[in-house]
Amino acid sequence: MRQAELSLDNVQMLNSRVRRSTPADVVTLFSKNEKERKHNAERLDQRKTPLVEYHAGDDCKQLYKEQGVALLAAVTAAQLVVTLRVGAVIVPLSKQYFNVHGLCAGSHGVVVDFHIAYDATLRREERLPVVQFAHRGARGSVRVNILCQNFEAASAQEKCVMAAAVRREIPLQLGWRLSIHNAQSLTLNRVALSLCSVFNCAMVYVAFSRVWHLEDIFLL
Repeated sequence: MRQAELSLDNVQMLNSRVRRSTPADVVTLFSKNEKERKHNAERLDQRKTPLVEYHAGDDCKQLYKEQGVALLAAVTAAQLVVTLRVGAVIVPLSKQYFNVHGLCAGSHGVVVDFHIAYDATLRREERLPVVQFAHRGARGSVRVNILCQNFEAASAQEKCVMAAAVRREIPLQLGWRLSIHNAQSLTLNRVALSLCSVFNCAMVYVAFSRVWHLEDIFLL
């Protein structure tokens, strides 16, 4: 698949995953970021609970602000503004909760509440999301109080690597739909994909490698 060379067995395998509809917890992958943003915004707007916005705190160090923001956008997954409400479907952007809760970056979750926590870095109390994650298999679910974390963007200068900018933000993004680009490095529970929407074989490889098993892929 990586070389775009498919045998007859490969074609039959792909055909076995074609579906007209998908389960509710499947994340659909788009080829373009614009489609992801538009669809997630529409789904978020359908919920009528109060909106909560999180604005990132950026430390651009020796860089100009515009340079630092551009570097953070290019290197990290953390967003400049994250807008949530109860009922929003999200995916975590880091493995911060793996050791305690067994959650991968990309685990499927739903915002069920908000909690108050003091952020020592920002020196203020923050109203932060409580997310319920469904474990794979029959392990039930777990509720996690999400905290802000630092995302570092490193740049190379004169053969030295240094942390050139740091963004402090909640490690979440809306997860009804994702672009294939934004899904890189995430491990998703199940994905749906329309192969006619991709424009190179590398995108197909990235999309298929987001899940653990073939049965977790749904072709539209």
